[in-house]
Amino acid sequence: MTDLEIYIDSFNDKGIQIANAFLDVMRCKLTELGADSTDALATVFDNSHIEAEQYYMNILSDDLSI
Repeated sequence: MTDLEIYIDSFNDKGIQIANAFLDVMRCKLTELGADSTDALATVFDNSHIEAEQYYMNILSDDLSI
């Protein structure tokens, strides 16, 4: 990998961490407001986490299919 690729991957990883942290905060706020595990919005927040490895595999798959 070139230095630029390593930098971009690190930058993307930080963005994924920030997005997942935001989802966690919103889920906590919902819990504070009385939402339980059956709440539809809570379920969306729980299932919306981005897995970094899967993210990169999707990008690679898309690149190879072109």
